[in-house]
Amino acid sequence: MTDTYDGVKDYEQLFRNAQNRTEQKRKMKQLMAKYGETEFDIEKNSTPAEYMEFVLAGGRDVLEMVQKENMIARLNSPYPQTPMPEAARGNPKYTVSKNDSLREREMYDEHQNALQLKLTENERKTLKKLMKKYGEHEEDIARYATLDEWHQYQALGGKIHLDNLRAQNIFERQQSSAPKTPKPTAADGNPDYAASNETSMIEKEVLDERDIWKKNKLLFERAKKHLASPDGEGSIDNIYLDTKGYITIGKGENVDDKKTFMALNLKNGNREATYAEKLVVYNKFLELKRKKEYGNKYGSDYYKKYSSLRITPQTMDELLESHLRNDISRLRKGIPEFDKLPIELMEVLVDIRYNSGAITEERWPNLRRGIRDKNLTAIANEINRKDVSQKRNDWAKERIKSITGWGYWED
Repeated sequence: MTDTYDGVKDYEQLFRNAQNRTEQKRKMKQLMAKYGETEFDIEKNSTPAEYMEFVLAGGRDVLEMVQKENMIARLNSPYPQTPMPEAARGNPKYTVSKNDSLREREMYDEHQNALQLKLTENERKTLKKLMKKYGEHEEDIARYATLDEWHQYQALGGKIHLDNLRAQNIFERQQSSAPKTPKPTAADGNPDYAASNETSMIEKEVLDERDIWKKNKLLFERAKKHLASPDGEGSIDNIYLDTKGYITIGKGENVDDKKTFMALNLKNGNREATYAEKLVVYNKFLELKRKKEYGNKYGSDYYKKYSSLRITPQTMDELLESHLRNDISRLRKGIPEFDKLPIELMEVLVDIRYNSGAITEERWPNLRRGIRDKNLTAIANEINRKDVSQKRNDWAKERIKSITGWGYWED
């Protein structure tokens, strides 16, 4: 700050230690990501050495500061829910403190209250000018503004409105072609100017979320194209039994459950199939199952003679997309850091999940270990499935072989 007097010495001291506070927040974020966002979670689940790190990083004061910043970032992101702590993944005994959701509720209410205490347009412009001139964090304004500007900033509501404006700026930038924080005008020609790292840390989280969204969108499109191809499930409009004997239709959609089958939008020629017609066909396929008329020697065309009911291409696509969204969602929850895996591996995992069900530790222990170890040789050896075509297994291995910049191959 340019001018000083006794009443702002506390501020001077606080922001003289701004870089230390940034480092404290960085350590606190690491602990919160690992164990949860409350002191109770960290104390209960961390090691004694890590809890000492928590204390040295500022304890509850810094934790609540980071909690609030995380909440604001999530409110303005595509993923508003609190992420699962790393220590909870694969640990059924881990329970996050219920205080976490209560604290989030409080922070949400604080955020809404702040939005109701709206600035006038002129006040908003004044605060934006200060942010543009000195930076988007309170530390930046306190460190470089004049005394009059600091008083002006406080009169405008201080940090509560600054945080909201910064969150809005980040959200607007991530939707634009220039997502980075603009350089403050006060930095021009001033080699001693050093903006707070905190803004860029928050922006990194937002940009990471945008990259994850883009990656999952690409994954969805690739998986949809592959599954509809002859190398995947294909597009079959008649009802058939798959190699395991499940009643199936469309692009590998399992409709073995009676309720699911009867809810299908099926056609009989140019008209909608009646309930009675669907019931007759369902019972017929149950009879074929009992006779064990299924397996690799029976193709889907074999079953055309048993039913004239068909499914439309539009309904096929709707069923596939719904199935895919559910599978990708469950993979993201079930496999740690699924979003950070190579997209080629993600495609293979989606294909396995779609065709064979959940990729659990119990059913796929070696594959899950290979993923944790980033062992591409082990992964390639474990993705082979007995109940799919050799062509489909070959496709999966080729996708793994095309991975670069991640993992290793055994000699």
